[in-house]
Parts: sequence; C-alpha cells; structure tokens
Amino acid sequence: MSLLIKGMNMPKSCSDCAMRYMAIGYDWECVFTNDDVRDYDKKRLSNCPLTEITSPHGRLVDADALLSRLNGIKYAANVEDWISRKPIFADGLEEEIISAPTIIEAEG
Repeated sequence: MSLLIKGMNMPKSCSDCAMRYMAIGYDWECVFTNDDVRDYDKKRLSNCPLTEITSPHGRLVDADALLSRLNGIKYAANVEDWISRKPIFADGLEEEIISAPTIIEAEG
C-alpha cells in the first residue's frame, strides 16, 4: 500500500515530519512504523517509508501491469518510422503504453 500527500515536502528529520504523533507517555512516534522518533531531530529513521517523487513529473504508470499486458505479444516493427527518423515504435506497442494504468497523474 502506498500513500501520496500532495504538497508535502520530504522532511529532513522525523521532528520535521507531519507523520509523527505524540503517543502515550509523551513520546513522539512514527505513524507508519510506531518507532520512537523523539531523538531524530537531525535525521530520519533508517526504515523511514517515505520516498520522494520529484516534481514536476510525467504520468507515472504501473510498469508491472504494463509488462503483464505485453507478455507473449509479438509486435511488428514499424519500418516507415525508422526510415523517416521518427521515434521507432512497434505496431500496437505505443497504444499499449498510452493505455497503461495510471498510478499518479502528470503534473506541471
């Protein structure tokens, strides 16, 4: 399972992170790992589950789902594109990429 929070920047430390909470006993804990983060004011936990997605970015697709759709399908090379020096795509392959399931919409 993944979570994307628009507008959230990657925190430099657990103390800068919006994903921490005050647990019983007044200790700061990570929402995701339940680890004690009170001493992490200069860095993040080594097992921090947050991953930065650079911005702006294009449409992000599920590559595994795309490969599964392409598995075993044979595509014929489109020689006309090669001769005209346009990008080479095999017949039907471009459409498969275009229709691949979108995970995160493009921005920017």
